[in-house]
Parts: sequence; C-alpha cells; structure tokens
Amino acid sequence: MITLLEKLQFNRRGQVAVLGDRSGHLLEWPGIKDQLAAHCVNQRAVQMVRRQQPYSQLEPIQLIRALADEIRAEAQQNLWPPLIDLGEALEILEQPPPVRMEGADLVHLAAVAETLDLLRDHFLARRDSCPLWGEAAV
Repeated sequence: MITLLEKLQFNRRGQVAVLGDRSGHLLEWPGIKDQLAAHCVNQRAVQMVRRQQPYSQLEPIQLIRALADEIRAEAQQNLWPPLIDLGEALEILEQPPPVRMEGADLVHLAAVAETLDLLRDHFLARRDSCPLWGEAAV
C-alpha cells in the first residue's frame, strides 16, 4: 500500500491551482467540498476534503478512477473491504516524543493493526478483480 500512497501523494504535489476564486464560485466548488465533508467520519478527513482542489493533470484522475472502479465492482457484490477510522490511532502515533503509551492506547493500536492486516488480506485474495489494490497490498 505504501507504493500506492506515495504515487497518489506525488501526483498531488505536481498539481497547480486551476481555480481562481471566481471560477471556484461559478463551479460551486466550496459547496461540493461541503457535501463531501458531510460524509466524512472524522475531523482529519473533513480537513483534507476542505483543502482539496480540482486536479489539473489527467494522470492522477485516471489512477483514482481506476481505483474507484475496482472497488465499485466489488461493492456491487457487497464485498466491501474492512475499514476502520484511523483518526484516534494517528493522534496517538503523531504525538511529539517522548511518547508513553498506556495500555488502552496499545490495545487500540493493536486492533487497528489487525484490521489493516484484514484489509491487506482482502485485496491479496482479490488480485484478479482488483489488480491495483492487490498490487498495493503486496
């Protein structure tokens, strides 16, 4: 998954602003972001959605669409990947050092790690139908 995340991150860095204030207003971009943010399950995701700008290059759009198409085909068969809200785990892990984790923090991180293992196994088992996700899971 790291390679896929790095590729997506690299594609974001290469983007240039394509909307000025007037263009964004005419396209109702703030309203679109508000609608997406309303469906986010944690504050970190809301902040990421609110910072999002339209892509200016075709390559990242094609990659994101291909990833979404693979998930869509699985979802139509009700084969959703196991997901978890990582917000609390990231807060624990992003504390400034030195960090002393209590038992509850360690149990939470262990549960997150287990769910991430299930996510990896889900996509490894579906490498034929989800090749991009499956390759990322390797």
